[in-house]
Amino acid sequence: MNNPANIVFGTPLSSTQLNATASVQRTFTYNPGTWITGLTNGTMTRGQVLRALIESSKLYQKFYNEAFVILQYFGYLRRDADSLYLQWIQTLNQKGDYRTMINGFLNSTEYRRRFGQ
Repeated sequence: MNNPANIVFGTPLSSTQLNATASVQRTFTYNPGTWITGLTNGTMTRGQVLRALIESSKLYQKFYNEAFVILQYFGYLRRDADSLYLQWIQTLNQKGDYRTMINGFLNSTEYRRRFGQ
């Protein structure tokens, strides 16, 4: 079978292809130079490069707290973030205290009003 990453977008997958695509496991490191070379030489597909970028620890470290905070706004308050968004990110970056932040959302007046309290 061909490399699952080479399947053209929009092509229906058989159960075997879907399983092979979902099971592809590789260890990637954040190295844009290697990715560019891989694309140029044809040793990596665009999908593999995108996956390498998304799974890189550098990207994870850079955006994890931002994503975590925005999900709290969406999940608890059911709205977009406000001006305190940056303050929550700063708190997490400095202290790494997720419990305090979650407690802030759970005990906020806005959240409690959703339940008639």
